[in-house]
Amino acid sequence: MKTFLKIILFVTVIALMAGSCSSINELPKYNLSGKKFLFKSNFKNIPPQVQVNVSADRKRNKNGIIEDVFYEAGAFFVVSEVESKLRKVYNSDSVCYTLTESIESILTTYRDIEIVQDVSENPDFIVETNLDKFVISAGSYGVYSNFSAVITIYDRKTAKKIWERSESISEPLVEEYYFGFPYYNPYSTRKGNVGYKETTRLDYNRAISLYMLMSMSEEEIKSAINYTTALVAQDLANDLRDDLTAK
Repeated sequence: MKTFLKIILFVTVIALMAGSCSSINELPKYNLSGKKFLFKSNFKNIPPQVQVNVSADRKRNKNGIIEDVFYEAGAFFVVSEVESKLRKVYNSDSVCYTLTESIESILTTYRDIEIVQDVSENPDFIVETNLDKFVISAGSYGVYSNFSAVITIYDRKTAKKIWERSESISEPLVEEYYFGFPYYNPYSTRKGNVGYKETTRLDYNRAISLYMLMSMSEEEIKSAINYTTALVAQDLANDLRDDLTAK
């Protein structure tokens, strides 16, 4: 029992340490009012992606393997088509601008900062926006947009990080219904492994999700990008506003 408790304590401590690595806040130590801020954007060389969950969380019925072969073939085609649309409309600069603007707004509103455009203007602080990934995914539970980003504020004089927040979001693009048909939620009635009836319903969900993904226009994909980016921007702005007054 003691050994078990030690393991639980160790895992808890590690989890807390891992969680603390994703955020830094030393803003209350600094006088930011009226100071010069330079905003920069960085993004990893990772293109936006489309993913389809082709694995089924279920027991195999005798037709299951054949069903999966056809599903995977369709999924491969859909991913290729939708990814082509996604890469046409995904604009890293626009996404960075939305995130950066949310931070600028908070700092300007609550600390009356001065925004400069170049390092030659001797900024006191540098704000970096880093894009991580943008993925549209489909599976048994719908079509989701997944996005993550990190914003860091540096004290230029010391090159020290004085604030950093990372945000990740997985947001359903269509919830609960599509063409009037409800999604089946296996967790509402699941007992043990997934049975045949639940398997059939999960396949039904997968087929609808795949069709939803395939039917997305470039304009709808662009709306999904803007919607998800706006949610992350709002979360980052709220974090910053709260951290400005933290003690």
